[in-house]
Amino acid sequence: MKSAFSKVIILGGILTLISNIAVAEVFLPGMQPKEAGIEFAKVQQCRMCHAGTKNKDADPFVSWQSGIISISAKDPIFRAALAIANQDIEGIGEFCLRCHAPRAWLEGRSTPTDGSTLNTEDMYGISCTVCHSYIDPLSAEAAKIIKDVPPGHGNAMMVSDPQNVVREPYGDGKGAMPHEVLKSPFHTSSNLCGVCHNISNPLLAEDVKKQPPTFSVIFSELTANGCSAILQNAARTEAASHAITGRLMAEGRRMWVNAVFLGSSGKVLKEI
Repeated sequence: MKSAFSKVIILGGILTLISNIAVAEVFLPGMQPKEAGIEFAKVQQCRMCHAGTKNKDADPFVSWQSGIISISAKDPIFRAALAIANQDIEGIGEFCLRCHAPRAWLEGRSTPTDGSTLNTEDMYGISCTVCHSYIDPLSAEAAKIIKDVPPGHGNAMMVSDPQNVVREPYGDGKGAMPHEVLKSPFHTSSNLCGVCHNISNPLLAEDVKKQPPTFSVIFSELTANGCSAILQNAARTEAASHAITGRLMAEGRRMWVNAVFLGSSGKVLKEI
């Protein structure tokens, strides 16, 4: 009798463990959904001022819209990979959505983890206000906003400014603006890219609160060369044949990015 009861207890414990593994989302430090009351502006609000200017195809909105980051949430290859990941480990898709649909993650729409609750704004992927709201997650400023400070840059452990402030390399915006502008050294650092491009398997970490992500091959290369340097070299090449780009470079806007630099974008956009 006792033996049979013990077997039932053990079996129940095993089933409970399997169940917990199957449905548990992966916890990672950084800003959590709805933490600090985060809320982003709509993409079309950015378009009102950052498109249709004298800079033409050098306008920030045009460059973003033509790039791969604007379709990160609806890229068919990503959606297929997301489905497979959720089949392998139920609930793991939320880890994927943190990078590919950061707005959904931060505003609390990353579950169900198949992306079925993503709204129109979420489908714009890595939208303007999301990336321009990022704060260095290891900074003292970030520690005042979030509960769990990340151990390193990577694995989508981002922190966003809940205030209506656009952070960027220059901080010298002029004119009537619906938001404040702040110069951000973080936005000229490869660590900004590393928030999502430095990815390692969190399931293999002994303690995600203490163990930094293992540098990926891609991010190691970016860190060695410097993301900003790569972008500036690309801009110089483009400036030689593009009058507007040349003017922007001459004015000191060396961090300007054109979607033409993103080699895979054209092919993916054509397939979609």
